[in-house]
Amino acid sequence: MSNLKRLRNEKGLTQAEVAEKLPIGQAEYARIEKGVRLPGKHALAIAQVFEVDVESIYDDFPAAEKIKQTDCVFYAFPTTDGGGIHANAMHSRCPLPPYDEAIGEWGACICPDDTTSLKRGDLLYYDTGADVAEGDPCVVLTNENVFRIYRHMGGSFYSKNGDEHDLEGIAVKHYKIVLYMRRFF
Repeated sequence: MSNLKRLRNEKGLTQAEVAEKLPIGQAEYARIEKGVRLPGKHALAIAQVFEVDVESIYDDFPAAEKIKQTDCVFYAFPTTDGGGIHANAMHSRCPLPPYDEAIGEWGACICPDDTTSLKRGDLLYYDTGADVAEGDPCVVLTNENVFRIYRHMGGSFYSKNGDEHDLEGIAVKHYKIVLYMRRFF
C-alpha cells in the first residue's frame, strides 16, 4: 500500500474527497496516489490535507527521474467573450506534444479567439516552468477561472492589435506557449 493511500485511509477519506480539498480531479489524485505522477505543485496541499510534512508524502515514490509525464491537462471550453474556461472540474487530458521534455509540466488548450499571431481553434501547448520573455505569447490564467491568450511585454499583456490589457489583480499565472498546431477544429 502506498504512503498516500495509508494516510488517506487513516483520515477516513475517499480519493474524491482528497481531490476536492486540493482541488484537482479524482483521476489526477489517483495517478498521484499510485505513483504514476509526482505530487509536484500539489505536494504542499496534499501534506496539509493529511497533516504531515511534505517529505513524508514522497516516502514511497519511485525516483523522480523514472517518472515521465505522458499526457497533460487540457482546457478547451471557450467563453462568449473570447476566453476559455479554466476550472478543475473540467480537467481533461491530451497526449504530450511532439517536443522535448518540459521544464515544468505540460498543459494544453484550444486558442479561444484570434489574439496575438495565434488563431481560434489552434491547439496550444504551454510549459509551466519555461521562462516567459518579452514578446512571447502566453496563456494567462485569471482568478475568474478563465484563460486568455496574450503577448507578454514586461509587466503588461497585449493582444494582436497592440491593445494593452490591464490584468492587475485578475491574472493569477501566465505560462509560455511553446508549441501550437494550426486549426485543431
